[in-house]
Amino acid sequence: MELKIKKRKDKRNRKPHYIFEIEFMEGDAAGMKSDSAVVNADEVDTIHSLILATACCCAAYPNGRAGYDEYDGLLEYDAFFGYPNINYYKYLATKDMVDEDLKNLLSKKVEEINPQGWGIEHPSDSMGISTSFENYYLIYVDENGDESPVEIIFNEAEKARIEECSKFFKR
Repeated sequence: MELKIKKRKDKRNRKPHYIFEIEFMEGDAAGMKSDSAVVNADEVDTIHSLILATACCCAAYPNGRAGYDEYDGLLEYDAFFGYPNINYYKYLATKDMVDEDLKNLLSKKVEEINPQGWGIEHPSDSMGISTSFENYYLIYVDENGDESPVEIIFNEAEKARIEECSKFFKR
């Protein structure tokens, strides 16, 4: 028997795009999961806020979460991966603010952070506990399907926000 690989006669040109991949750690590094978002090259600016939100989540627990720690109250997390619960945002309320006002404020802040309405499910481990954000990557895929890693360079304001997130759950 002879096996012969058939080559396509036509070249398939793909539309250049980016893949944003997020790695999640289960428990004490018991396993890894990942999720990704794909966006056309001409629309890559639409995921800048998703990249920043993921960096904030990674910074919030740089060594992984302990026990039942959650990301509750971190706006970047709730804007993309969860749902804002006003009980975790009482610190944003003014003295005369009622719950409905706080809900409206949160809704407005989430829309500012995530104007495209992106949503990525935060995976859980086998025991139903949410995984920890471990790392993230941006990959460029050209028209030939060749992949190249992309260096993400944050501006000063973004760096400052990531630094704030690194201290968020230590307060």
